[in-house]
Amino acid sequence: MHLAAFARFLREERLDALTADNLARSRELDIPLLRLFAHIPEDELRAMSRQGMEVFLNDLEAGRAIEVAAASLEAW
Repeated sequence: MHLAAFARFLREERLDALTADNLARSRELDIPLLRLFAHIPEDELRAMSRQGMEVFLNDLEAGRAIEVAAASLEAW
């Protein structure tokens, strides 16, 4: 219940800031997967990241984030 409400708050009120922070932290941590996107212009990368974050927050809000993550792992 609380997680869903917090996910909704983040999506509705802080999506851009959350996306920017997540991207910055990923760069700080030198996440290897991010290197695959090095050729993408910054504004496109931000838009893609924002879209992914919005989907993730929607999944958290709907209570299906674990199922979606498991399906994504299976697909890899």
